[in-house]
Amino acid sequence: MNTTPFRHSSFIARHYLVALLLTTLAGCGLSQRPPERAFFAIDPGHPATVATTTAPSTAPATSIAPSDLTLRVLAARVAKPYDSQSFVYKLAPNQFQSDYYNGFIAPPDRMLAGALIEWLNHSGAVKYAVGSASSLDTRYSLELTVPALYADYTNPKSPKAIIEIRAFLFHEGSSGTQILLQNLYQESEPIEAPPAGASSGGVVNGSAAAANNTPANIAAAYSRAYQKILTRLTDDLQKLTP
Repeated sequence: MNTTPFRHSSFIARHYLVALLLTTLAGCGLSQRPPERAFFAIDPGHPATVATTTAPSTAPATSIAPSDLTLRVLAARVAKPYDSQSFVYKLAPNQFQSDYYNGFIAPPDRMLAGALIEWLNHSGAVKYAVGSASSLDTRYSLELTVPALYADYTNPKSPKAIIEIRAFLFHEGSSGTQILLQNLYQESEPIEAPPAGASSGGVVNGSAAAANNTPANIAAAYSRAYQKILTRLTDDLQKLTP
C-alpha cells in the first residue's frame, strides 16, 4: 500500500497548523514590543531652597561643637521587599505588587544615603559628611534604617508615597558607643499630577486615579517626602550644636 500521499498531506497539514498558530499569537500581541523600562531618582534637592519645618523633635540635650560634627553616613539598610530597585505598590492591607518596568535608577540604600550626604554638606549643620568608604576621619556616624518605602494605593482615589526612616547618630569612644540621637521620621506625600504642560511619564496600569498614577509622579512624591524627613533630621542635628 502506497502511503506517500497520506504522509505528504499530513506534513502539509502540520505546517499549516503551526503557521496558523503563530499568526494567531502574533495577532494577540506577541509581535508588539514590550514596554521600555523607566528609572527615576529620589531627589530632595538642597536645604538652601527648603523652608525650615516646625515639626516636633526628639533630639536629646547633648551638645556638640559645630566644628566637631563630622559625620560618616553608613549605608542605609532598607527592609525587604523595599530594597529592590522596582517600585513597590501597596494595594490592600496585606497585598503588595512590584513593578518590573518602573523603578529607581539605583538601589534605594545607596540613593537615600547619597542624597543625605549631599543634603548635609549643603545644610551648614555639619562640618562635613562623607560616605562609609571615605578615608576622611570623622567623629560621629549616622546610620539609617528604612522600614517602609512604597506607593500606597489602598485608597485608589488618594494614592500616597510613604517613606519611613529611623536615624541613629552615635560616637564610638573608649567607654563604648554613645548614641546622641535616635528618631523615627515618617512622611507621606500625595501622588499628584504635575503642573499643566509638564511631562509625567507613562501611566501605571491598574490605577483608578490614572491621571496622577504615573512613575514620574510617584518619584516626585517620594522626593517631597524625603525632603521633609531630611529637613526634620537637619533640625535635630542643629539642636545638638550650641
